[in-house]
Amino acid sequence: MIVPAGRWRLILGTIALAAFGFVPFVALALAALLAAARPRTRGERALTLLAGALGLGLLLVPATGGSLDAATRAFAVLVATAFALGAVLRPAPFLAQAVRALLFGMFATAVVLEVLWGPWGWVELARDATLQVRFALQAAMDRIPEAAAAYHPLLTFMSGTIPAVLALGTLGALAAAWQWHQQLARTPLGPPLAPFRGFAIGDRWVWAVVGSLVAWIAPVIGGVKMAALNVAIIAGALYALRGAAIVAVFAGVAGVSMGTLLGLLVLGTVLVVPLLVLVPGLSTLGLLDTWLDFRRRLSRRPTAL
Repeated sequence: MIVPAGRWRLILGTIALAAFGFVPFVALALAALLAAARPRTRGERALTLLAGALGLGLLLVPATGGSLDAATRAFAVLVATAFALGAVLRPAPFLAQAVRALLFGMFATAVVLEVLWGPWGWVELARDATLQVRFALQAAMDRIPEAAAAYHPLLTFMSGTIPAVLALGTLGALAAAWQWHQQLARTPLGPPLAPFRGFAIGDRWVWAVVGSLVAWIAPVIGGVKMAALNVAIIAGALYALRGAAIVAVFAGVAGVSMGTLLGLLVLGTVLVVPLLVLVPGLSTLGLLDTWLDFRRRLSRRPTAL
């Protein structure tokens, strides 16, 4: 049997999420979506139970990251539940629905942690985050001793931006779960995601960028600056995806295949230095699209005879 191209992309995307430890998020969200879609056949019920068992089983593996792992697991359950309930009770376009579930999951997790651990729990959470990043960086520095000078700045940056990484990974996991539920449920809860070339975010996201820049420049406490940095990273990543979608559209017009674009992306990731130019460039392109709407301009361009 030949697997459709869309299914291959979904499989590869899920494997990429697995490499970063987001399989429990995908499995839990998929189980919640399948359950919310009211499975009617024995096969649908079995798939729902299998996804739920996989997600919960992975979450019940003994934690090695202390309070950070515990908080992340609670967040995974809460955000998956909120995502499925939102799809049933108040349907919305995917990104709005996912961001809504993400915000609820963060708020609910914060409330649970405050109730269970109190104020000192946050101190322990920050300490565990720093320890995890320290171990990872130490392993990298052992292989690349020339980068030792960047150790402390990287430690501060990476430990402080874990919320942004978690948020972006969660959005990716929810997208994968939504597409898998489209494949497996007889009556999906909504339409599938649009093709990547049509990816866009609301114009109001520009205010997230503006607000984070203002908070970073203004003389405020360090916690506010770090929160602003996390918001800027999330918004910047979404704008980079928007910019990549624009590049894909222009590449299609120029006759460049998606395989070639992916190859160039992989090459940039391996070389690192081009990546440091590529990501800000794509984010800037996506941000400018708020006002210039490149794809609409391209569609209006007269076709040569």
